[in-house]
Amino acid sequence: MREGASHYTVIAADGEWLGTVEAPPGLPIPDAAHGLVLGVQRDEMDVESVVVYELVIQ
Repeated sequence: MREGASHYTVIAADGEWLGTVEAPPGLPIPDAAHGLVLGVQRDEMDVESVVVYELVIQ
C-alpha cells in the first residue's frame, strides 16, 4: 500500500474552503466537485479502481 496523508483539505476553484476529507492512508484524491470526492485505490493484485466519497462538513 502506498503511504500518504489521510486528511485532505478541499478548497473550491474560487478559494472557498469546503471541508476536510478523511481518507484511508495511501488513497490519492485527484478531484472533488459537487459534494463528492474522487479517489483511486489499489486492491491486493495492484489493480486500480475509482472510488467516490461524499464530502461531509463537520
